Amino acid sequence: MKASGVTILALEQTDTSIDYNKFKYKKPIAIVVGNEVNGMGDDVLKLCDASVEIPMHGIANSLNVTTAVGIVLYKAIKK
Repeated sequence: MKASGVTILALEQTDTSIDYNKFKYKKPIAIVVGNEVNGMGDDVLKLCDASVEIPMHGIANSLNVTTAVGIVLYKAIKK
């Protein structure tokens, strides 16, 4: 996919994740998500061009994967 010019974006909370509102979305794009309990493996993260996260305030530190994907897809398509 990278050879075809596709940006590979991880939807994952990491030390280097960018706020999904501040990321510069460039199409074509592939959004990779991990398991709701364990997240994404480091081997997969290394293959991604960048990672974004949805900032959380309060007690919860994550959203349901389906909800999070919907939010980021809307933002990516809107750009």
